[in-house]
Amino acid sequence: MNQKDTLANEVKCLRGELQQVREDRDRQVAQVQALTSDVVKYKESTGESCAKLEYLMEKTKSLEVCSY
Repeated sequence: MNQKDTLANEVKCLRGELQQVREDRDRQVAQVQALTSDVVKYKESTGESCAKLEYLMEKTKSLEVCSY
């Protein structure tokens, strides 16, 4: 009977640990998804900024040519 109780207690502890691992995994997955979303937004923003910068540089060059 004592061995059965010991094993039942061990199973209970292992289930608790497994639940904790699952919760940690879910939390990390959510964090990765949030960071991935941030990276996508950053890349889009950077791309737009680069396109605007190129446009403004070309505009500046054409204005400099016209002013001479």
